[in-house]
Amino acid sequence: MWYITDDDLRTPHECILIQIGEKVDTQKYDVIDWPKFNWDEFSKCSGVALESLLDKWKRGISESVDMIDDLAICIQDCVDNTATRRTVTKHSKPWINPTISV
Repeated sequence: MWYITDDDLRTPHECILIQIGEKVDTQKYDVIDWPKFNWDEFSKCSGVALESLLDKWKRGISESVDMIDDLAICIQDCVDNTATRRTVTKHSKPWINPTISV
């Protein structure tokens, strides 16, 4: 059995998979597109969010005494609100860095 994937491989070529035996579903992963990450927008978003978190800590409003968790959630929310995502598979070209070092 052979088939062509519909995945974005970031290459002008089509990916042809040859399968002997049962067809196995390819796993797709949702990843952050770091080369296209908008660092300026993240800086603005995180600045406002961290300022708000600091005010919350100063006023003692935080129900959680674990400041590390609060900080991690704050930063993760900023990344989630700013980042663009893309779907890759194990057949996709490397998505972290477009250049391959030897």
